[in-house]
Amino acid sequence: MRTSLVDLWWACGVSPLKREEGLKSGQVLVHALPLDRGSMKAVWPFLSHDEHARAVSYGRELDGLRFAISRTLLRGVLGLYTGINPCNLVFLYGPRGRPRLSLDQAKGLDFNLARRDDCCVIALGLGRRIGADLESNRSSKLVGAAVMMFAGEYGFALEEVRESDRNMSLIEEWTSLEAGAKAIGTGLCDTVANNATLTYQKFVLGGEWIGCVASEGHNWHMKLTQKDNLTTHST
Repeated sequence: MRTSLVDLWWACGVSPLKREEGLKSGQVLVHALPLDRGSMKAVWPFLSHDEHARAVSYGRELDGLRFAISRTLLRGVLGLYTGINPCNLVFLYGPRGRPRLSLDQAKGLDFNLARRDDCCVIALGLGRRIGADLESNRSSKLVGAAVMMFAGEYGFALEEVRESDRNMSLIEEWTSLEAGAKAIGTGLCDTVANNATLTYQKFVLGGEWIGCVASEGHNWHMKLTQKDNLTTHST
């Protein structure tokens, strides 16, 4: 069975990605990709045994499918930028499950993936830790209580936000917290404590999802690209 990059994009149901030239230490690339156009059978050959096991462990078949497609897309994007066959990439995991590549495969590249419903974003950067998060704009009730747990430490004052903007503000703050936690590879409390080392860039995707990228340092900018009719803009 063929497992080239071209085959991978076909298996995931997306048109082939092109490598963005000039990825430097001051740039973070974010690829927004759909998760509703591939099939489990098509992406199965690209996944490792542990990824197979995780995909079938989901209670809902749709959740397992979205996981499998997102991990296949991650392998494709990393293969595109490292020059390594996607099937030969080996993921290592931190104490809280944050994936990374071995030093010889990563070549200084750090990455993070976030997915929500039928969409995912994959963030890439050189020489800096990166985290990404994505939420639906309908999730304010779910994330609101969690945000308020950290509001004082994180410097978020809900009473200063206009009522009409409150739902959006809650989701934006939650994605910032999650993106920071994923960049550091620890829990939310540690993210709050280490917030000074991170900076953030927010974006809106397709009018339905709200996202955030967190990265170490202040000297970086984000380039956001989308595939196959996913409309994006940064905020």
